[in-house]
Amino acid sequence: MSAKISVGVYLASQMPNNDLSSLAKELEASFGCVCHLLDNGAGIAVNFTNCAVERGTSEEKMKDLRQQENISRFIYSTGHLRSDSLPLWLPAYVYDCHVALPLGETGGRFLQTGVLAPWRGEPRLQYEMVYPDMCSARTRAKLYEVIRQWHVESCTLGFGGELLADHAIEMVDDSTRPGFSVFYPTARTFPWVELYLRIRSRMEKREWPKAMMFSPIATTPEMRKGA
Repeated sequence: MSAKISVGVYLASQMPNNDLSSLAKELEASFGCVCHLLDNGAGIAVNFTNCAVERGTSEEKMKDLRQQENISRFIYSTGHLRSDSLPLWLPAYVYDCHVALPLGETGGRFLQTGVLAPWRGEPRLQYEMVYPDMCSARTRAKLYEVIRQWHVESCTLGFGGELLADHAIEMVDDSTRPGFSVFYPTARTFPWVELYLRIRSRMEKREWPKAMMFSPIATTPEMRKGA
């Protein structure tokens, strides 16, 4: 799907008063956009226009870009610190997400996202947290607790109006690529943004994986052949 809805993700730590709830109300009232508070108010996903547009120079794309520019200008006018924009590669194709990270963070150790293979409707999805060196048992235990709690809330409460399928999560205990797999019959976006923000906020920077990589799990010979 080439037409996507643009979403910007901003962090409370980049705001002068850490108050994203008030910012969400101001944005929705002033620009008619849709905002989702994430990570217990430590992050906000701003759906700029809720319109899926093709890349290029169409009138719809130009309107979408103007809305993004106006909202970004407003956010920075409130005192939001200047940021580096990082694309979030997620197992969904409806939204085009970028996160505003502290300026200079992407020049050092930062949490990246990526894809090992595109999701094309396979029933299960695997996520790997890639570490450049061996990840200690203590760090893995902390990471797994963050993931388990996130999964429970993703299945029962949801994030951004989206729920994950309520099936058991399977943890993968590996010293360099710890992770998990889940039943994934329908594409979702905001639960994955929530997971990204939680790992970033609940783990010490030295405990962050280098990257979060997802891949579909083919369960039939036809799927494994790419049919």
